[in-house]
Amino acid sequence: MPYFFWFTAFLFVAQTWLASLFVLGQNGLPSTLQIADTQTGKAEVVASDIGRSIQRMPSGGVSFVHHEKTSANASTPALTIKQLVKTSTSSSVQIETLTTPPAGTNEPYLSWMPDGSALIAVNSILYQWHTGDSAWAVVANLAAFGLREVTRLAVSPKGDRIAIVAAAK
Repeated sequence: MPYFFWFTAFLFVAQTWLASLFVLGQNGLPSTLQIADTQTGKAEVVASDIGRSIQRMPSGGVSFVHHEKTSANASTPALTIKQLVKTSTSSSVQIETLTTPPAGTNEPYLSWMPDGSALIAVNSILYQWHTGDSAWAVVANLAAFGLREVTRLAVSPKGDRIAIVAAAK
């Protein structure tokens, strides 16, 4: 059976174009984030058990949601939002933790604003996070617009429009 993947973003590292790929897990294995060299075609798994939200960041990095098993409760993974960062000294990328999503979300889907802040929705509440913030701030209650159970967000390149996929009230 073939692997299913989608392309998410390019990273330019040490004179090499790298593509970040979401690869759907098979036979009970989790989905992975892979980095592929566009010149050689070789791919490397950089994270396993990732969520569906892999996004290009305004900084040029790539963010993703990681489902991390914790020793305290291995059946319920802890969710963290991480980023792939280009290293200036080698032809590789590093992974850095950015934050955790707001409480109440099982499969967060985030979107990046041009100013570098992130948006995420939990049910009908829209949250915003800036680098360095200790918590997500509520920016809108989408239930006032008849929206609930938001599953996807997309922000226009200028940041002046937002697309929301949600259930009707």
